Amino acid sequence: MRTLKPGARVRLSWQDPDWEKPSIFEVSLVARPNGSVILVFQHGGIPEKAKQVQLRSRWKEVCRDLKNPENYATLC
Repeated sequence: MRTLKPGARVRLSWQDPDWEKPSIFEVSLVARPNGSVILVFQHGGIPEKAKQVQLRSRWKEVCRDLKNPENYATLC
C-alpha cells in the first residue's frame, strides 16, 4: 500500500508478473454537493496497450456490479 487516507483514498502498487515495474492503482471517494459520493478508479503505469484495454473492461464490469448490492460478496 502506497497511500491510505481513510474515507478519501487508497493507493496501491500492483504488478503483473510479466512487467518490469509495478502499476499504480487508486480508488478515491469524491463527495458531491447533494450528499452522494462518486467512486473513482484510476489505474496508471500499465505498460501494454492490450492489458490497458483488458483492465479497463474489467473495471467497467466492477462498476456495473457495484450498482447491485447482491453482487458485493462476489466482487473480490
